[in-house]
Amino acid sequence: MRLTNVRFTLHRWVVEILDGMRILRAWSSADAAETIRHHVEASNSPLSSEARQAIVTAAVLRDAGLRLQAA
Repeated sequence: MRLTNVRFTLHRWVVEILDGMRILRAWSSADAAETIRHHVEASNSPLSSEARQAIVTAAVLRDAGLRLQAA
């Protein structure tokens, strides 16, 4: 029973995160994505491509959230 609650809670969190990302998509900027992608690539850090994409995604979502708050 406990495992079912954990799975349901995790599923609910994922759905909420995806809903938030969909809302912020309208406020995201391609310029912000390119700028961050350029900085991540220029850093020469030994990150995997998935980690680099995660950094870009997080930065774009943060920028979109700030744009939404400012509006």
